[in-house]
Amino acid sequence: MRRLVVGLVSTVSTLVALVPTVEAWNGKGHMVVAYIAYQHLDGPVKKQVRRLLQLNPDHDDWVKGVSAGDRGLVAFMRAAKWPDSIRDAHGYVSDGDPDSGGNRPTGDPEDARNIGYLDNYRHKYWHFVDLPFTRDGTALQDAPTPNAETQIVAMRTALGSAATNVRAYDLVWLEHLVGDIHQPLHAAARYTKQHPHGDQGGNLVALCAKPCTDQLHGFWDSILGPEDLDAAIALGNAIALGKDLDAAPVPAGADVADVHTWILESFELAKSDVYKPPISTDEPGSPIGEPTDAYRANGRKVAEARVILAGRRLAALINGALK
Repeated sequence: MRRLVVGLVSTVSTLVALVPTVEAWNGKGHMVVAYIAYQHLDGPVKKQVRRLLQLNPDHDDWVKGVSAGDRGLVAFMRAAKWPDSIRDAHGYVSDGDPDSGGNRPTGDPEDARNIGYLDNYRHKYWHFVDLPFTRDGTALQDAPTPNAETQIVAMRTALGSAATNVRAYDLVWLEHLVGDIHQPLHAAARYTKQHPHGDQGGNLVALCAKPCTDQLHGFWDSILGPEDLDAAIALGNAIALGKDLDAAPVPAGADVADVHTWILESFELAKSDVYKPPISTDEPGSPIGEPTDAYRANGRKVAEARVILAGRRLAALINGALK
């Protein structure tokens, strides 16, 4: 595992002073969501959360060298990235439809199984809900299930009542999935003549000509900046950004508990703020070009608001399940 830092939280100011402030809505973005959520967990709930996280197979690596008083926060933040980390981890299986690289469910009941850490499936199809839309009349296809919505609903229920091993597993997935569905492109797929089966949440929308591989989904995943490869610096920057955003005005709707509403918000933002000029074009064989400064600035505002909402809503979900 990557190197951790001793007494990290107590030295955040030093870390931030040493490196440029970079944030991201990828691994770091998930940690920012988790940082915000952790600040709003009830005291008794935090104790339960800490015990549950200790059952994760990577827990000891998450907190190695971290002071005792900081381990709860650090483990909670790093746990939010775990469902992405198993995508290429040894011992985990790429399940799902092989023709899609495991990104679509097979239709087998095991796609939605909830068996705790006995599960070695990667469940890539749990990370999003591709709600379809079109602007050129292309026929639409329903979003497959299970998906992020079905799993959040199921795991939220299990978190308060299932066996301990399942609850521990579900807690980590809930941290991640609540963050995921607040990213607009984790809730939408545009259907066009060029992409008659959908653009996979912008993953098939090229920003530049080959051999460049930049695409729209990746742009939005990292719209707040790339995640630093150094684990200690990345965590320090995530804490710094989390503090800033947690002190910012809370967007309307933070008390909304309905998961489908969260997804519809992201879906509408995808249509209004993601697939807009210069991103609105979809000509066969033509990359759309790099987003403009105005597009980037607006995207950052959208991302920051969604991260704040995700953190607040995640805290409320966990408090409600574990109270």
